[in-house]
Amino acid sequence: MAVQLSLAGLDLPRVPTCVEAAHSLWDYPDIPGSVICEHAVLIGSAGESLVDSLLLRHGLLPMHVPGNLASDRLVHTPGGLTRMQIKTCSLPRNGAYSFHVGKGYRGTPQGVRAYGADDFDVLALVCLADNAVFFTHELRPDFRIPVSAIPSLRAAPRASLEEALIGIGIDLTGDASDAAVPCAA
Repeated sequence: MAVQLSLAGLDLPRVPTCVEAAHSLWDYPDIPGSVICEHAVLIGSAGESLVDSLLLRHGLLPMHVPGNLASDRLVHTPGGLTRMQIKTCSLPRNGAYSFHVGKGYRGTPQGVRAYGADDFDVLALVCLADNAVFFTHELRPDFRIPVSAIPSLRAAPRASLEEALIGIGIDLTGDASDAAVPCAA
């Protein structure tokens, strides 16, 4: 039987008794916008996890990629690897979830820039407060998903994913042996 010996001086990090993020985000989505901004990275990670969950439930394997790339995931499909960008909107405003699709960050020398046509293949738009995802292969700077569309996204969570994949030449509804090669290599 193998035994892992502890390394002298290597202790596990202490877990704080009161985790700031858990305390601040506990009542999500009923929290102030300032708290959402303060924890934007966690909110974005939650959106990415929702997309991962949806992909895995439908037999597609998402792989994380380094943060300096234009896509957030590489997804194994019968046609090869598909590059996926994920954008998360926390709460609807004026009856819709609004997405401004750009790369980079405000306040940096490069600022926020438009994606190039070859930066990713599929865009996943996460409506986080409603646990819904809309997939598209369109590249536009802005998207709006009306709250009225949420029930249909929830009822058929795979529908927009299928349409987006078909839009880039991958048809998962047919025989996988004759699947088209995706736009991304």
